[in-house]
Amino acid sequence: MEEFVTYCAQFVKIGYSTIKLYLYAVRHHYIMNGYGDECFNKPSLKLTMRGIRKVHSTPKLNRIPLTADMLHVMGACLVKGLVNPFTDALLWAAICVGFFGALRCGEFTGQEDVLCVGDISFQFDVKLNKPFVALKLRASKTDPYRQGCTLLLFGTGQFLCPYTSLQHYLNLRNNPHPNSPLFCDINGQSLSRANFLNLLQLALKAANLPTVGVSGHSLRKGFATTACAAQIEDNLIATMGRWASDCYKLYIRTPLSTVARAQAAMAHPDVCKKL
Repeated sequence: MEEFVTYCAQFVKIGYSTIKLYLYAVRHHYIMNGYGDECFNKPSLKLTMRGIRKVHSTPKLNRIPLTADMLHVMGACLVKGLVNPFTDALLWAAICVGFFGALRCGEFTGQEDVLCVGDISFQFDVKLNKPFVALKLRASKTDPYRQGCTLLLFGTGQFLCPYTSLQHYLNLRNNPHPNSPLFCDINGQSLSRANFLNLLQLALKAANLPTVGVSGHSLRKGFATTACAAQIEDNLIATMGRWASDCYKLYIRTPLSTVARAQAAMAHPDVCKKL
């Protein structure tokens, strides 16, 4: 059992809490099949888990959000050409969809519950006179029963647009099969988390933007920060980002200028008279 948890931590890069859940599941399987749980009570296993927890408790780098202004600079580099036309279009479409959908990296990359071409449809709202993409998200972190949900990503009419970027990328795919991955590389392989992050780092370097602290969650953090800067109501930010609590507020980076203005307003004589 010690070899199992060591393999998960060292080679698969699974976190302590996830390994602990796996052990609970395996232990339950053992008990249900009459094998007992003696092997789970070994001091060596407890020491191994303690060591993994200490390693994973190392403070993480301060993760930075990828906000709209940063995406514009990256997009300009992709338009000029970074890797090749297909890969550049793939990366820009994944960035725009991930940003406006407030997606976690695992929701649009990888192999499990991967988004497929058949999960999206290009539509037009006559009343709003706007095109949009209906994206069926099969599963997510906060959807344990795999009920899924549908996200509506409208055309913005701007350079940063999920509709046009996705449409341009799929035009390069040449009528892909509905069951094929929505985001895949030039060889037809599903876009993995590692490949996406590598391409993202490449684009950030080309745009002379910070690369340290950028993670798979940076687009979701950037969505919250940008939405706040656009003065979008808190409840709408929570709805668009599928947040059931106020935890999204932790992602919002408040500029120092905003703090300075708020403190100056609090010190204004007119405010003091109202107290």
